[in-house]
Amino acid sequence: MSGANSNNLHTSDMRAVRRKINLLLFVILLCQACQEGTELPPLEPQYPYPEEFVSLSGQEVIARNRKGTGVFNGGFGSSIVAVPGEEGAFYLLTDRGPVVDAANPDEKVFIAKRFNPHIAKYKLAGDSMRMSLRISLNMPAGEASGIPNPPVNDVPGLGATGEIALDTLGRVIEPDPNGIDPEGLAVARDGTFWVSEEYGPSLLHFSGGGQLLEKLTPFEADSDAILLPRVFARRQAGRGLEGLTFTTDGKRLAAIMQAPLNNPNAAAGAGSQNTRILLIDPETGESVQYIYPMLNDGTLVCDIRAISNTSFLVLERDDKLPGDPADPARYKHIYLVDISEASDISDPENGEAGKLVNGKTMEELSEAELASAGIKTVSKELLVDLLKEFPDYPHDKPEGLALISSRKIAVINDDDYGIRSQAPADGSYVPKILPLSETIDRTMIYFIELPSPILP
Repeated sequence: MSGANSNNLHTSDMRAVRRKINLLLFVILLCQACQEGTELPPLEPQYPYPEEFVSLSGQEVIARNRKGTGVFNGGFGSSIVAVPGEEGAFYLLTDRGPVVDAANPDEKVFIAKRFNPHIAKYKLAGDSMRMSLRISLNMPAGEASGIPNPPVNDVPGLGATGEIALDTLGRVIEPDPNGIDPEGLAVARDGTFWVSEEYGPSLLHFSGGGQLLEKLTPFEADSDAILLPRVFARRQAGRGLEGLTFTTDGKRLAAIMQAPLNNPNAAAGAGSQNTRILLIDPETGESVQYIYPMLNDGTLVCDIRAISNTSFLVLERDDKLPGDPADPARYKHIYLVDISEASDISDPENGEAGKLVNGKTMEELSEAELASAGIKTVSKELLVDLLKEFPDYPHDKPEGLALISSRKIAVINDDDYGIRSQAPADGSYVPKILPLSETIDRTMIYFIELPSPILP
């Protein structure tokens, strides 16, 4: 065996050993976290970053069903942002809380109806991440909840998703104007936070302490001085503004829709691969829109992170589990995206359907029709295939993306609070077991060393 082949084998063996050690440490941390009130021993910060992944420590059980299935205070995988100027520290964002499907497709069971969506600051501590700060998100009338919104000013459909919220006893929970479903997080240079959420959809501006400062929606009755383009009101339920970032000059917010709009109807949204990137100046409200061509109609866009004023990283994935014997995951991709040559598809009239071409919406247009109309989509180039980068990657929902340096990025998964809906859905839940690892899904942060720098 040649020296080069021997070195490659040694490296491969060492990576396999490290994976097993990391998995063992993760299981130990998980067992400790299951014991409410248990404190982990202090760990010294470790740099450089781990070669593969770290887990989140100290996530307490916030609910438990009669079968003993625990619901963990997870859900931190909606977004991840490196804390400016603080090595090894990240802001993580929860979603709306633990929710499972009811027997009626229009109903959702909210297991912890008093769940308060929040931002947490986590710091690297050896082989795990330790929470050092929790920032509650607060609306003008009190703490934000994850409960769906009512129609605004009693106008049917305005700002409401149509979901009916139930508690664990099957009772209807009244819609909450303070309800938000956070998905994207951006940190402004003044230390305040911007959050994109799916209910409105909305862009929410919070102080560094979590108090709402302003709200941007497509609805005049439910927005502050600045409106989002009206066409964004046609988001699919649960498929709203998913990712959020500041351009590198700090002047504009870039938000991306998780899926195509229901524009003009649900059939058009379901059959389209044209979702939208919105760039908006939060000071003036001036905005531009671009078409992001999705890989196929079975993928979802999960996060966006700026690497310049015109180029971004975008996380796109399918909704499937690696190792599922029936239908395994195929796509967990990170793309390099550039908007510099793309066409602005904004509608000068700001109509409800947005810009039209021959009477068709952007979501209805085929690739050939876009080209015929002279509309260029954003360019995208595959940068990382998570399933190839980490052959043992077990999660279905990588949702957050952080830029650490020119050659290092981090990806976080949404663990669904360690539970999934019973099948067939009946409002109950069971542990979310990952087929590849045969463990309960937990929030993990994966670190990726890129082969070449991506920053200008």
